[in-house]
Amino acid sequence: MTKDSPTDQLINVVRRLANGGKYVNPELAEKLLFTPLINSEKLIHTTFSDREFHVFKLIVSGESLTSIANKLSLSVKTVSTYRSRLLEKMRMKNNAQLVRYAIQHRLIE
Repeated sequence: MTKDSPTDQLINVVRRLANGGKYVNPELAEKLLFTPLINSEKLIHTTFSDREFHVFKLIVSGESLTSIANKLSLSVKTVSTYRSRLLEKMRMKNNAQLVRYAIQHRLIE
């Protein structure tokens, strides 16, 4: 609503809100419905760096952190940090969730 909105409309909206209802400006609602969504369909794994994606693929393939560290000539602590970042970016809590994501998006066979 703007300061130019009719008084009766303002009163109706205030009453609706006071009763626990919601209000969306009709012009805003129309823009939300008919404006194409930009980048909303981008899959999270496409935002990973090359190294993050490589670590991700090794984790979901069942490799241990020690094995990944040896393969990539990194410390286990560094690989653990990559894993933590991946989980945070993906809002996941464990490797099983990473594996499920990988299977759903056909990132592993």
